[in-house]
Amino acid sequence: MSCNPGRLAFAPMVILLGLISAQSAGQTSDAAQKIFKHYFETKLQDEPEFATTTGHYENADKWNDWSKAGRELRRKHAEETLSELGKLPAQEISGGDDVSVRLLKYDLRQQLEAEDLETHLLRVGQLFGLHTRVYTTIDRMPARTVHDYENLLARLHGVPVYVDQNIDILKESIARGLTQPRLVVDLVTKQIAAQVAQDQVTTPLLIAFRHFPSNFPEAQQTKLRDEAVATYEKEFVPAWKKLLEFLQTTYAPKARPQIGLSSLSGGREDYAILVRRLTTTNTSPDEIHKIGETEVHRIETEMLAVARETGFTGTISEFDKKLDSDPAQHFRSKDEMLIFCRNVAKIIEPELPNQFKHIPMMLYGVRAIPEDREQATASNAEAPAPDGSVPGWFNLNTYQPEKQARYDKEALTLHEAVPGHIFQGSLARSQQGLPEFRRFYGNSAYGEGWALYAESLGSQLG
Repeated sequence: MSCNPGRLAFAPMVILLGLISAQSAGQTSDAAQKIFKHYFETKLQDEPEFATTTGHYENADKWNDWSKAGRELRRKHAEETLSELGKLPAQEISGGDDVSVRLLKYDLRQQLEAEDLETHLLRVGQLFGLHTRVYTTIDRMPARTVHDYENLLARLHGVPVYVDQNIDILKESIARGLTQPRLVVDLVTKQIAAQVAQDQVTTPLLIAFRHFPSNFPEAQQTKLRDEAVATYEKEFVPAWKKLLEFLQTTYAPKARPQIGLSSLSGGREDYAILVRRLTTTNTSPDEIHKIGETEVHRIETEMLAVARETGFTGTISEFDKKLDSDPAQHFRSKDEMLIFCRNVAKIIEPELPNQFKHIPMMLYGVRAIPEDREQATASNAEAPAPDGSVPGWFNLNTYQPEKQARYDKEALTLHEAVPGHIFQGSLARSQQGLPEFRRFYGNSAYGEGWALYAESLGSQLG
């Protein structure tokens, strides 16, 4: 047997280099995992409102610090994480961690790029505005223990500071010319006015104090309820009135008259930032618009083909009017609409195993959007907490049910609930072996893209 001394001498070197490379990759992977963990834990501390939506209640007695110092600290932490990720040698990161590193870098850059718009412009909005976040955050809080109730009370006590900090933000927004159009401001002020008009018996903020767990002694219930009512009437309502007055007398006069972002100084650049963030592409707004026109044409052609199958010979708009004039295509009450959508969900659920290998825990319900927000809030979804401490919800817009179409509610249920947003969110949160930030990560392109695909599965799901 021939022997090649050079090959023999080289082989141990290859093995040694391989071991060094593997060891280096392992160290790099450990470093990456530490960054992921530190990032998520810091985010939970910096953003108590976000923490609550993920089922982390360690700081559920606080609101985000919306002061300038608080906002600058969050930005500093994001920039530091981005810097640390940049120091990792890309060629030595393992496959799974490589995806996580690239995703976190991408997300942080998107956050930093859109920070001004999120902070100054989009905090006034009828769906995700600063006022609705108080209601949606409290809605996501558990109410099972005395400590849970103390957290609820602490957040109610914190509303005046929350309002003052947000008014300061809006003053900055006015000074910088970053205001919403008058249309949006009017919708928001109507919502806040409706909330101000609610008393302690009707406000959704005190639902937990109207329905205590059965193991709470009567005296304890009375004590907690009395404090909640006093806090609501003496602290929350005055703060909410202050916010309403500011929007009506100070912010509204500075609202921009035009709707489009292009009416703002630098608005076209701002629009491009939001397009990049929502589509996860570098496609220009003009190109996106052309894609939209092509899609509208494609969809209307398919709709017209379906209309022809019924014997209808008119245009799409005429077919739409025909359906709209049919009483059978409308609801007679909010309850009827809720029952219809709940039934659709229950028809779909048993069919899910035929389409999906893994079915996550999905503790969720279908409920109406509260009356103070229903007129200007689209139907939406919230995934349940991973530990089941808070259910998920398909929040259905039941405003003026007699004017809403029945024929689109199956698709809406597929989109918002199953196998759309609630299914998708529950599945993501149930994933094991991933950095925790990825279990709670989402972007519009993926979320809405999946929900649109989910609509197409209707015929396969009963």
